[in-house]
Parts: sequence; C-alpha cells; structure tokens
Amino acid sequence: MLVPRPAPPTLGMTRFCCPENPNAIALTRALIDNPGPLRPGMFARGQIQTGLGQLSLTVPASAVLEDGAAKVVFVAQGGKYQRREVTIGNESNGRIEVKSGLKQGETVVTDGAPSLRAQAAKS
Repeated sequence: MLVPRPAPPTLGMTRFCCPENPNAIALTRALIDNPGPLRPGMFARGQIQTGLGQLSLTVPASAVLEDGAAKVVFVAQGGKYQRREVTIGNESNGRIEVKSGLKQGETVVTDGAPSLRAQAAKS
C-alpha cells in the first residue's frame, strides 16, 4: 500500500456541506486550487472557517436547571445563593449560551444546584 506524503496546506471555498447535523462529521465538497498531488475522489482532512461570530456568555450545562417552563441558575452572592431565571441559546460541548439574566463575572453553582432548588422550594 502506498501512502502519499501530506500535501501542503491550500485554501479553498466550500460549495456544499451536509446540513443534517451541524455537530457531527459532515460530507463537504470544496473548490480548491490543486497544487498537483491531489486527484479527483481523494479524501482530505480540513478546517472550515465560518467567520467570527459574536462572543457570548456561556455556563456549564450542569448549572442550568429546568423549573417548569423556566430555565434557572443559582448565583453565589456573599455566601448566599440567588435563583435567577435565564434565557438560553445554543448548547455546545457541555456549555449553554446565556442570552439574558446573568452578567459576565458572576459565579454560578454547577454542582449541587438541584439541592439548592429543593431547599428554595421548601422556603
């Protein structure tokens, strides 16, 4: 079996990307300049740069609890914990985007949040 040497990096433009699951490996067709060693039908590994998105505030998924129809987190403030309703966005790699209800730099409870919710319900 012959194993070709890796080709030098080259730039191209994606023409098609299978949209079924954006978090999985996907079949993609790309238009690239052929530096020579590439042949039709060959497979390649690459990176797709999608542009610079807007930075967002995220928290670990374990910090977000469902409370009826609401999503809540518990914020640590001066030795006490405050229940906060949040609006969430995308989830990726074990983190959830928080669109509103939390400020950057606030400390959220990630372990034991369900017991805090239970204690708050008793009060």
